[in-house]
Amino acid sequence: MWAEEVDRPKQTVPADDLCGLLTALEITAATGVQAVEGIATGPDKCTWPLGGTTDAKGVPDSGLVIQTPKAVAWLGERIVLDGNPARRGGGGEVCMIKVLLREPVEVPDDRPALLAVLAVKQGPEDRCPALESLLLLALDRLPPA
Repeated sequence: MWAEEVDRPKQTVPADDLCGLLTALEITAATGVQAVEGIATGPDKCTWPLGGTTDAKGVPDSGLVIQTPKAVAWLGERIVLDGNPARRGGGGEVCMIKVLLREPVEVPDDRPALLAVLAVKQGPEDRCPALESLLLLALDRLPPA
């Protein structure tokens, strides 16, 4: 993973700032499903519920999650997003993309990757193109390293 080069290295941001990377209007436009504003659901995680539908337990069954996890499994189809090596997995209702933001540094809490998961239970189309377009917006808004 770390042998791959990042053209324009980026910094990660805390969850509240992750929630500011995208708007509900942008997510709605990309997915075709009504989104609400992002909610920080952890120190390094933001969630945007989509569509207002829930599962049997009352939990939203559609949404977008962006996080900066400490350890990321570097598996999936190789793609490049705005000069950043990435891996894409899933398809159909659920898509997951991991983006390498920069080379790691020797700091224990460094999180040099952005992980995004888009799950939409409405409609059969592939959600990966929508997630890629949203990640391009988010990457552009992250501060440079």
